[in-house]
Amino acid sequence: MRCYYSSSVMVTVLALLMSVGGVIAQAQRPQSLQNAIGTAFTYQGQLRTASGPINSNCDFQFGLWDVDNGGTSLASDLGHTNVAVNNGLFTVQIDFGMNVFAGEARWLEIAVRCPAGNGSYVTLSPRQPLTPAPYALFSASTGALQGRLVTTTMPSIGQVLKWDGAQWIPALDLAGTGNAAWALTGNAGTNSNLNFVCTTDNVALTWRVSNTVAFRIMPGSFSPSINGGYSGNIISASV
Repeated sequence: MRCYYSSSVMVTVLALLMSVGGVIAQAQRPQSLQNAIGTAFTYQGQLRTASGPINSNCDFQFGLWDVDNGGTSLASDLGHTNVAVNNGLFTVQIDFGMNVFAGEARWLEIAVRCPAGNGSYVTLSPRQPLTPAPYALFSASTGALQGRLVTTTMPSIGQVLKWDGAQWIPALDLAGTGNAAWALTGNAGTNSNLNFVCTTDNVALTWRVSNTVAFRIMPGSFSPSINGGYSGNIISASV
């Protein structure tokens, strides 16, 4: 795709590489990779005039927009000065910060002046659509997280995220060793006032076998009742 402005300079987008941070910690994630990858992505392009590619140092400004023309500016990254342009090719690291890529379409607006430090910036037109990398599409398929706040606390190895009514937070431990999970191999150091298997509303506690109800502890008016065997067995709340 080519972008032109009034002095006959054009930009040809060669590649746009975006790295999307995961929200679920990997159970086997190496210790050396536990630092967050940040929010910057790599942008490569080619800058030309009507007479050929530019060989100079130029200044760039980048803006993120919600539509291809008009619309609302969502973020900007203005600090790219004295960028080397060799045979028209340049590479920059753009960083629009947190919370600007939530799954909706985005467009990149570019302003440039060449040589660096000389004259006014000229905004290129049209804006460039930001397209996803293949693994970004996989990340976008986690629809349960879309439109929801994600905690800024880094999950530990083996943790998954749980919705707490306001945001996704590190919660259950895949190994069953966390405070919010019962381990299949037994538990130690529990407090019966805080750690228990239960329902906290007026609903029976149900056990299933082969996905069929086999045992219930039923709420009652005076005390709970125990109901086992046939899944259709009923005990009145007044019993």
